[in-house]
Amino acid sequence: MLRTAALAALLLAWPFAARADGFFDSLPPPLEGEGCPSLEQLHLESAAQAVRAAWPGERAPLVRAEVQGVWLRDDPRAIEIVRTALGKAPPPGWKSAARCRDSVCALQAALGAEPGAAGESLESALWMLAIGARGPVASLDQSMWKDGQLSLWRAAELRTLAAALGDLPPALLSAASNLRAFYRVPDGETLGGGTNALSERSDARLGGGGTIRIRDTVWKMEPKARREVIAHELGHQIDYGEEKRAHSRYALSHGSEWLGIGGWLPVSPDRDATNGYRLEPHGESAWTEASWPSEEMPNSIAQYRYQARLLHDYSPSGFAYAGRYFGREYLRPEADPQLDALIDAAGGRLALFRTCAAMVTRTIERPEGGPAELFVVHANADGAIESAAWDRWSFVSHAPCVETALAALRKLPQWTQAACRRDPDELWVRLAERLEEVEAAVFEASRPVLAARGPEVLEGCLRQSDLRPGCLAGPRAAAVARAQVQKLAAEFAPGKPLDPLAREELERAVLVETPLFPADEDLFAAIAPVGDGQEMLAACLGGTISITSNAGKTDWRYWVPTPPKNQVRGFTDPIPTPACARDFGKLVLARHILLEPPLVEALVHSTRKKAEPLAQEFAARVLGGWEDLRRECGIAPASKATGEQRPCAASWIEARLGQLVPERTRRPLAEKIATQLKGP
Repeated sequence: MLRTAALAALLLAWPFAARADGFFDSLPPPLEGEGCPSLEQLHLESAAQAVRAAWPGERAPLVRAEVQGVWLRDDPRAIEIVRTALGKAPPPGWKSAARCRDSVCALQAALGAEPGAAGESLESALWMLAIGARGPVASLDQSMWKDGQLSLWRAAELRTLAAALGDLPPALLSAASNLRAFYRVPDGETLGGGTNALSERSDARLGGGGTIRIRDTVWKMEPKARREVIAHELGHQIDYGEEKRAHSRYALSHGSEWLGIGGWLPVSPDRDATNGYRLEPHGESAWTEASWPSEEMPNSIAQYRYQARLLHDYSPSGFAYAGRYFGREYLRPEADPQLDALIDAAGGRLALFRTCAAMVTRTIERPEGGPAELFVVHANADGAIESAAWDRWSFVSHAPCVETALAALRKLPQWTQAACRRDPDELWVRLAERLEEVEAAVFEASRPVLAARGPEVLEGCLRQSDLRPGCLAGPRAAAVARAQVQKLAAEFAPGKPLDPLAREELERAVLVETPLFPADEDLFAAIAPVGDGQEMLAACLGGTISITSNAGKTDWRYWVPTPPKNQVRGFTDPIPTPACARDFGKLVLARHILLEPPLVEALVHSTRKKAEPLAQEFAARVLGGWEDLRRECGIAPASKATGEQRPCAASWIEARLGQLVPERTRRPLAEKIATQLKGP
């Protein structure tokens, strides 16, 4: 009798032992009250809502079943999700699952948490149930990893995976019938070819079903890019599902319909060879740069969901092909009046996009077709200048554009309330969608500019180093761009006339979006202001750490740290040195002009010819007048100017730098030289 009473008391104290309703008793209650919950509470609430949505209506009777030595009493679907997720080799934490009686507790244990723990492990367990209810599971099976390796899903990763699946219609997930599980690749591990994710046709652990392996690199991407990766891999699983049904390898991506859309022609009998096909010039698949039709087809799936307008621009047939898996509602951003009001308070979508467009320094059209490549220069979180190149189709969602827009929104008084009860990733994606609408409109607006461009050569503008859009693209193109900017303003910022500066910047953005002249002419026009020699002389003199002359000698030495190890060396001229090219390159980048190494060499070579005569004149004016400087400012022979003498020396040097360096650099450069100069 005592044993029975003790056992009854233990069962009553056991949090998960006496469930009446399986894992549903583990769901946290909905958030109540006003005010902003913590991000952790918000995420947990989202996971619980996803589970409730996955089990609508009347619930199935509970069953009691054994899973890897643990007896669970729960919803049969939930138990099956746990069983499939654990696979052949559950994680070490499964040992503590012996105390569990429902699926949530069991999944928390497998994820390494104590049974009944709240927080991230509870959120992860709920996301695993919500994902598994859609079909494929987020696998915890460790049997495919090396001994000692461990790969456990994190809540943020499962949240993204669930969001990506939620972005897609049921018809598409049904078409990906081959898929059984998502595997999280252990941190730091690579996949074949260095890819971020990999789809496989068949896994014996899952009865021959397909899998998607996802590297940790994916979770470090921007929110929308993570979802695109998952949608792309689901496209592969659609291909694999159809080939199993039709008993034909690559039944969709190597089928006549898809090959015809892209203009793909086989050049090898090996269908697995990535170079087994070539594209005909008239094909529509070049928008993704892929070299293989079975990569292009999944790309069309991902792009239809996340870059639909651009996919339609580059491949109307590919757009129609992918659209069969979607409904038209997937082309429209989700309604969000609160976010739209916040954007209006920051000046509107057009103003936010204008900030993004200002980061574009130049554009190159690919010879093989497809989206232009945009070169973007921006300041990172530390204030350092960074540069990168992006396809136009991913410019907004992958470049720092959205972060720049978010930074503007965070400054608004309404931000705290507008951001309340929102998942930051979801807010990021929705803002990206709104900016992409404007980006698409700018692209559409630029189409007439192409037609307006005549065959005239822009030599007059280049000679004048004129950067105005009207000069660069010709008067007709500028007029079209101006009209399109006004149209955009009316559409996206009604009743808010553009100020002249905003209008000029947007006209430039319209012209940048679709290249109107060859890349070399574009480049020449952009670099002309720094190619006159004065900027190079200023940069190279600014890179010196000392300018000296030995007592009794007339030759001068410019001392600079030279690459690659910054060893200090002396040169008789500040221009033809390895340090000069480096310092001038830094100046060019600071002016937001991004160049590839060969173009840097060409620019340095051409500018050096103009800078060398200026350097000789500097030597004659400044160094040749050392005795006058010394007498006027009272500097002792074979010495540098003292602290008291430096203002006098700087003024004397500044007066002689006219026409040698840009006006804005004269005073700071004169002050620097005044501290460095040591004559005989």
